[in-house]
Amino acid sequence: MTFGDLQSPGDRRYPAVMMSSKKENEMNWLRLTVLTMLLMAVAAFAEAPSLPTIPSPALEQLYLKATRTYMGYGMDEFSMTLDANGNARPISTSHEVAKDHVWVFSGDIAIVHTHPRDCDPRPSPGDSKTAKQFGIPNFVLSQFALWAALPDGKTIVKVGNVTFKHGHIVVQ
Repeated sequence: MTFGDLQSPGDRRYPAVMMSSKKENEMNWLRLTVLTMLLMAVAAFAEAPSLPTIPSPALEQLYLKATRTYMGYGMDEFSMTLDANGNARPISTSHEVAKDHVWVFSGDIAIVHTHPRDCDPRPSPGDSKTAKQFGIPNFVLSQFALWAALPDGKTIVKVGNVTFKHGHIVVQ
């Protein structure tokens, strides 16, 4: 049916023409919505923070030290920092229940610590506060995930899921 087929607005075929126009409008809104979502996703990806890379051997050592706490034996947290070159400093623990004290040196680019099984695997408000205080990311390695509290003190990101197979850590 074309517009030329209509005799008057009272013609019974008039609503069909309006439906066609309505469907067209809905499709245009759908296209606009999808395009907007795509642009927002690209913008979010472009603004995603760049996090320092934690050397795999150091992350594996940290995971192994915390293994007993991942199994429910003890509540110690283990920690280390990354120096300006991205090298891991020695792993330490203060042997306190569900908290740790870590030395952060001038030029360090990240803090990396563990959370035992019975603690939330995500960074705590204290972890976010520490990240903001030092202006560097504060990573939390739990049994099954690696998270980071960002230096803005508000943002928490999941870096990836963690598995430990054949003596090697895999973060995906």
